[in-house]
Amino acid sequence: MTQPDHLAGLPPRWRERQASLAGRVSIPSGPSELGPTPRILALDVQYVGEVAHLGGVLVREGEEPRTFVGRAATRAPYVPGAFCFREGPPLIAFVEALCELNQAPQLLLVDGHGIAHPRRIGVASWVGVETGIASVGCAKGTLLRADFRALGLERGDRVQVSLEGQAVGYVLRTRRAVKPVFVSPGHGISLAESVERVLELPGQFRVCDPLRAADHAARQSAKGALEAGWVQLGSLSSPR
Repeated sequence: MTQPDHLAGLPPRWRERQASLAGRVSIPSGPSELGPTPRILALDVQYVGEVAHLGGVLVREGEEPRTFVGRAATRAPYVPGAFCFREGPPLIAFVEALCELNQAPQLLLVDGHGIAHPRRIGVASWVGVETGIASVGCAKGTLLRADFRALGLERGDRVQVSLEGQAVGYVLRTRRAVKPVFVSPGHGISLAESVERVLELPGQFRVCDPLRAADHAARQSAKGALEAGWVQLGSLSSPR
């Protein structure tokens, strides 16, 4: 299936940056070393003008979820298909702040794309490469064409998404007869394991609970309405 190239008009320095980062992405063919119960950090962002309000929920089986919020100035405009230039640096600053608090995750779950991207470098890949932490993208839309006709109705049914003849992700049904999500590895994890990690997370809706909670935290942070027990990371400095 021929894929559209929405990014042909990007500035040369952006294309070079994408190519450099894509060259550092590692997608193993087999299982990772994460183990059965890794610490997973679900991440989402809401914007108020040029300020990114970040929400992160750290989860691990058998432990209570922990919610963190912060904010960072954006350094790039919104460009469809190149969202990682706007969202990547604030997310990296957020993850690094958690690591400094000894709250380092073992797996990042990002509301966005991994390698299922026209340049194979969605925001999940960008953040994974720059932090050195395994990452998965779980998005509600797609940048690449996929054959939805082959997707079954049951939870766990999936259709492969390919780019230039290579599998880069899946259209995944997380709930019976509910719209699918689009899952792709970002960095340090295989295609198959990416899907299984998403399916293992709790949730009664299309999007798993940790990502829904991260979205809620980011939205509340953008309103200045923090909830009891949340950890406020304050203003973060985004890397360039």
